[in-house]
Amino acid sequence: MIDVVIIGQGLAGSTLAWTLHRKGQSVMLIDRGEEQTASRIAAGLITPVIGRRMTSPPQYSACFQYAIDFYRRVEFETRTRLLDQKPSVRLFTQDEQWPKDHGEKQGVEYEPVRDSKGGQIGVEMQKAARLRTAEYLNATRIFFEGLNQYREEELDLDKDMVVDERSGMMLLKGQGCRTVVLCQGYEARQSKWFTGLPNAPVKGEILRLKIPGYSETRVVHKTVWILQDTTESSETTYLAGATYDRQNLDNKPTDSGAQEILDAVRSITHQDATVTGHFAAVRAGMKRRRPVVGASTLDNRVFIINGLGSRGALMAPVAANALSELLAGR
Repeated sequence: MIDVVIIGQGLAGSTLAWTLHRKGQSVMLIDRGEEQTASRIAAGLITPVIGRRMTSPPQYSACFQYAIDFYRRVEFETRTRLLDQKPSVRLFTQDEQWPKDHGEKQGVEYEPVRDSKGGQIGVEMQKAARLRTAEYLNATRIFFEGLNQYREEELDLDKDMVVDERSGMMLLKGQGCRTVVLCQGYEARQSKWFTGLPNAPVKGEILRLKIPGYSETRVVHKTVWILQDTTESSETTYLAGATYDRQNLDNKPTDSGAQEILDAVRSITHQDATVTGHFAAVRAGMKRRRPVVGASTLDNRVFIINGLGSRGALMAPVAANALSELLAGR
């Protein structure tokens, strides 16, 4: 019998699988195998400051180091390059001003970025990184396939997940397990097992670009983010995004979304960009902008990790560890 069945092999499900595997738990990952999901197109940025309010999550430095150590270990076990660790830059818009005591309050190091006249136009964030999320998900799938702990399958949880009253096991199409964890992202809001969550899903669009004359290797943030993403052919391209659309929750790229990103990219690079790829997906978020980790009120053998939002690469290891502690009774 499997200890834990994990539904969804996105960022949350993959990270939970590694966490439980390292603690000696047997897991089974079940995923639909979709090519374009929020986790797969995510930039995987780990930065102390995001958003117009330039806020940092509580205990960022500790969460940052925990995430870095976690992904480095996956790199070692899969022999795959997954993490780029380097400073990133936050440029101010006209109405933004950096709080003088921000670094001291958050316990994070920043260096000023200045223009030719010596005026501060932004900050370089020292504790920053990028997780290559698609590569991370692929490496995770290959690893657990090798252990016969991965299945590609479509499930209707309201029909396919039942309790065997004699044994007390959860059954998913005949697969017995002690615990089920839903890591379905946006799709989880349609399940009867978790109703009433403060869901706040957001559609985001991302562009792949060629930008002649631009050579910045750090991630740069200003309204949007832009990062260098060299392809397998060694051609230098960039990814830029993302838009925020809370109304049209679908995976359809839009002309308006592309134009919004292109306008912002030009304000950063002062160059014209050529679009070579356009992606869209809906990412799960919560109104309080914190991940949700816990058990269903219908059955304490059913758990959830959801709402990682735009800080998914940072918060996934912490959230997965929190759930593993819950499963262990701590």
